[in-house]
Amino acid sequence: MSFFLFSHCLPILTFCFIDRSDEDGDDKIFGKVTSVAVEFLCVFLIAGEIFYDLEYETNPDISDVGDALYWSFLTLTGIGQVSSF
Repeated sequence: MSFFLFSHCLPILTFCFIDRSDEDGDDKIFGKVTSVAVEFLCVFLIAGEIFYDLEYETNPDISDVGDALYWSFLTLTGIGQVSSF
């Protein structure tokens, strides 16, 4: 499943990293921000899928891919799980 996501993200990443040297400064910045956002999205999805593949049989808290993507989002953004005091 992870290879499936990676193979779909690769063309998007390739498109974002094409050098467009005839653009003005604002378009270059927007292009760089967009490429970083797409990169984060691909890493987020791939990490979630790998986590699901490794944990769904052994971890009772992971029941579907949504749980793994939730873990991936919390981990990659640095939020972590918040416990109430």
